[in-house]
Amino acid sequence: NENDRCVVILPDGVRNYMTKFVDNTWMWERGFMQEAEVLIEGQKPWFWNMQINSIAPGSGLITISPNSTVSEAINMMKQGGFDQLPVVAASGNFRGMITVAEMMKNVVSGKVRVDDKVEKTLIKEFPIVERTDILGKLTSLLKLHPYVVVVDTQAGKKQTLVGIVTHVDVLNYLIIADNYEH
Repeated sequence: NENDRCVVILPDGVRNYMTKFVDNTWMWERGFMQEAEVLIEGQKPWFWNMQINSIAPGSGLITISPNSTVSEAINMMKQGGFDQLPVVAASGNFRGMITVAEMMKNVVSGKVRVDDKVEKTLIKEFPIVERTDILGKLTSLLKLHPYVVVVDTQAGKKQTLVGIVTHVDVLNYLIIADNYEH
């Protein structure tokens, strides 16, 4: 109708207002873009379309109980050389993640004591990928996050924790795969 009004608000530049929305990886990560729009075919590295299955086999995953103490978690992480651990209940229910950085922040600030349960330092928001997703998605997420949680969704319902992938895991895989190819 000619009597209707349309108001348009335009930022004076992208520097202060739109930095997230001009980042294709950020848009793809949140489902606003398709994978094909992020990179054109010639820009994709050789491993881009390979499945995450090849890097996260799903066996030997070390977890910690939500009833374990922060002190126990620190010792476990120190012995295993981990910066993060998945927290899994006795029922097999994946509760979240704990990290060295989050535990330190909470202990130093006095929010948590070392004899408190790790559940008090639980991180519940982190990037998740399906085991059948592509390495391109995984590596894009690792540009923004220190780790990515890999799950397997069975019959569109229950998500089973498969693994945690870090920068080192990807680099080790790429070195081995590249040496094998040549």
